[in-house]
Amino acid sequence: MAGVDASEAEARALMALRKWGDPCSSWRQDRAYPGTVSNAFGVVDEQGTAIPGLVVEFEVYRAPRTRQERYTFTLRRFEMGSLARIYQQEVNTRPGLRESDHAWSHEHIGTLRVSADLVWSSLSFDVAVQRFCRQCNLTLERPLEEIDALELR
Repeated sequence: MAGVDASEAEARALMALRKWGDPCSSWRQDRAYPGTVSNAFGVVDEQGTAIPGLVVEFEVYRAPRTRQERYTFTLRRFEMGSLARIYQQEVNTRPGLRESDHAWSHEHIGTLRVSADLVWSSLSFDVAVQRFCRQCNLTLERPLEEIDALELR
């Protein structure tokens, strides 16, 4: 259920809002896409009041045989039955990608798509989470559960 991406200006304004989120205690495995897990939750403001419609989703895909990973972290706004992308960071560790490939690591700030530096392909999960949180001004109330503890199918 995708919506229309926010404009770059609107996205930057929503990214600048200070927000806090409490990740779910466990990752959800996606049965349609083996090797994919996600953790989605709403966010609150400084007073602990829910920020209507804003949702954060951390999604991790691990290729079952090669252990290549793709991290897709997204701040979305749920509005009128659809999800609009505010900010998204995608880190792909697959070797051999070229900057012109769609799967090349990149970020979206509303409608703006920015290719990443080559160094992104070697970012660890924890460093990618820290970068995402810094970019969209998000403080996690607790760390995300270790993915290695899960048996990915």
